[in-house]
Amino acid sequence: MSERKTEKLSESKVVPGRYAVIKAGDRMREQTKGYITNSLVYKDKHGIKSMRMGMVEIVPGQIVPEHNLAAEEIYYVLEGRGTIGVEGTNYDVGAGDVVYRAENLWHGPHINTGNTTFKLLFIVSHPMRPATSADVWFRGDKETWESS
Repeated sequence: MSERKTEKLSESKVVPGRYAVIKAGDRMREQTKGYITNSLVYKDKHGIKSMRMGMVEIVPGQIVPEHNLAAEEIYYVLEGRGTIGVEGTNYDVGAGDVVYRAENLWHGPHINTGNTTFKLLFIVSHPMRPATSADVWFRGDKETWESS
């Protein structure tokens, strides 16, 4: 068996269409509608073809409004307590819990019900642009949407 080399990186390394090693801090952080979205891995910067990963930080008393997008999504609760809404029901969740939802489902609000920041890691089955994506509809943003 041949020896593998170990490479120490001081910055992220992206080999488009093959792999990416993304260093801590190399992300897009954006304050949006009362919460913070950290886009960790996404198409425009990292060449990802069919998914996106990020983290949402919701401070106590804040929410992510109900929204919809044409992609599957998995949430993993990293820290805190809150509710994750899916199709009109809010589910009480805490650290270690996982929520999956199919594409084209209204979901949210996601509400911080605790005293500390509610942190959700998310993986979306669509490469999308970062948090400013026009592919996300917030309830009330558009009068009609085919899946509402």
